[in-house]
Formats: sequence, structure tokens, C-alpha cells
Amino acid sequence: MDKDIRGNDMDISDEDSMDWLEAVAKKNTGVPARGSNGRTALIKAVMRNDAGAVASLLAKGADPSLEDSSGKTAAMYASESNNQEIIALLNEKGGM
Repeated sequence: MDKDIRGNDMDISDEDSMDWLEAVAKKNTGVPARGSNGRTALIKAVMRNDAGAVASLLAKGADPSLEDSSGKTAAMYASESNNQEIIALLNEKGGM
């Protein structure tokens, strides 16, 4: 599924978030885009415990301080899952 990446109008629902993450990584754009729930690609990658995607998105400039519509950041989701690899990645970028 090839998604059109245009920033804030991206839908990153659970069904297509991996396609979306792949498109973001391939095109190196849309990193700050948000889904209808306010979740960024970084937050979605953290929620999926995908350290590779987290590292890639951070390298592309994803902002770990952005909050979703419930006020949670990527770091908050990482803390909830206690994924030490992701926590370390976010610590390196000042997101914890």
C-alpha cells in the first residue's frame, strides 16, 4: 500500500501504521505527521515495541517530546512497556 505523505493529514490507524512507517522511512518525510488520535509515527513505533523503527525515526528528526491527544509522549509509552532498548534510544535524544 503506497501512502501519500503530506504531513498532518496522514491516518496512522493500527491497520496501516506499519505501511505508514515504512513510507516515512523510505521517503524521509512526514515524521511529525499525526493520526486522528494525535499519535506520531514515533509513538506508534514505541507502542509496537519496534526499536528499529524508533531508532530510524529519531535519526530522521522525530520529536520525542510531542504528545498525543491523551497527553502522552513516546517516553511515557516506553515507560509503560518497560522496553529498556527503546528507553535508552529515547534517553539518547533527550526524550526521557
